[in-house]
Amino acid sequence: MCDEAQQYRRENFEFLRKLWDTCDPKPAIVLVGGREAYETLQSDPALASRIYIRLEILAMTEDEVLKTVPDSHPVWRC
Repeated sequence: MCDEAQQYRRENFEFLRKLWDTCDPKPAIVLVGGREAYETLQSDPALASRIYIRLEILAMTEDEVLKTVPDSHPVWRC
């Protein structure tokens, strides 16, 4: 999980790309950030080709978070 990705420089994204390329099995790298982060990734074909999915999640209430997160993945169900 990489938070505040809109503050990353291109070198940071390149490091993550190289990390992903050399790991086996491939890790899930989640970039959390603003539009600037996505635009940087999209501007580089080597980075853009590795984006599996882009989700835009708007602010949620606490009740929405408590309902949504467990439904997102079995590991978060208690």
